[in-house]
Amino acid sequence: MVDEATIYDGVTSLSSIKVGTTVQVYALPIGDGSWRASRIESKSSSLPLILSGAVGQLDTASKTFSLGGLLVNYGAASFSGTLVGSSLANGMVVYVRATALPVNGVLNAQQIRRGHTLPTTGSFAANLLGIVSSFGGLNSDFLLYGQRVNIASALVTGGPASSIGNGVRLEVAGTMVGGVLVAKRARIRYAPGVGGPASFQLIGTVGQYRSVADFRVNGQPVDASNSSVVFTNGTAKDLRNGARVSVSGSQVVSGVLQATTVQFE
Repeated sequence: MVDEATIYDGVTSLSSIKVGTTVQVYALPIGDGSWRASRIESKSSSLPLILSGAVGQLDTASKTFSLGGLLVNYGAASFSGTLVGSSLANGMVVYVRATALPVNGVLNAQQIRRGHTLPTTGSFAANLLGIVSSFGGLNSDFLLYGQRVNIASALVTGGPASSIGNGVRLEVAGTMVGGVLVAKRARIRYAPGVGGPASFQLIGTVGQYRSVADFRVNGQPVDASNSSVVFTNGTAKDLRNGARVSVSGSQVVSGVLQATTVQFE
């Protein structure tokens, strides 16, 4: 799945990706088993193939499990770190590396390693970014990247706390207590359907100015040439090297922030 905050590199949108195109996708898991892409890049080679997801339909006799819509055969795979074949379990998040494409829906794994997880015992500081699921209210525990989180006493930034719910991209920082991440701070990164905060914001001076469609702020390429861009305290003609601006945008395409607002400081 994609949303308005998905970054594209080498392609301009989901509709521009043709069947058979090789892409690399960075994504966060959603509670229903799907993934929401934060970045999609066009790639020249499809190998090695690296997939991530939760183990499903584990069959230890045939040494297979499902990962998304694929059947993974781990019979000849090596395991990284402390993970071994006998410790695989349904629901465990893993990374699977393969050197050949799937054949008839079966992927032969070359290597498998455990995905990122937080220990469930002890008390320690922790940060986590994910998509909210199993949300029952601000005073109840919910899931973020499969981890139980509580933000009842957290300072919420990036938007109103009332906009937090299932599907919201949230970043939290706090302490693990009894297997629950008790957040001190929670930042809304994106809230679909309610506007949410600006997906991207730059504050700094204009540099390497060539045109309204080609300049940089803090080293980040910016394009403010769209006719819908809103300029405040100035106009497009005021863009020049050294001008101090605050730029907001909702998309980055091929590394370039597509500005929606430009405010002169």
